[in-house]
Amino acid sequence: MQTFYGTLHGHGHPDGPMSVAVQFDGGRIRMWSDRRRLGSWDLADVRIRRESIFRFALIAGGVEYRFSPDDPSGFAQSVDVEIDLTAEERPRFGLAQRIRQIEAT
Repeated sequence: MQTFYGTLHGHGHPDGPMSVAVQFDGGRIRMWSDRRRLGSWDLADVRIRRESIFRFALIAGGVEYRFSPDDPSGFAQSVDVEIDLTAEERPRFGLAQRIRQIEAT
């Protein structure tokens, strides 16, 4: 069982960002804030992609959330996602461009 803490931004949440815990346990993903349960889904039904170095998109139950974990590296390793540094779009801090410059020399 792994639990990650961070900030959740969800569509349609007028209260704005909230502090949450995201837990992976036995093929399930659970989210809660304080004592309020936000959801529990089968991990196979949840799509997770990395949007930046610090933020992930979680699509669960037809709702898309933006999760910024306190430990982005640990979270990425637990869900096995990576940033695509070959994308033409400029990622945060220009990391892809710096890597291309190094490879060219």
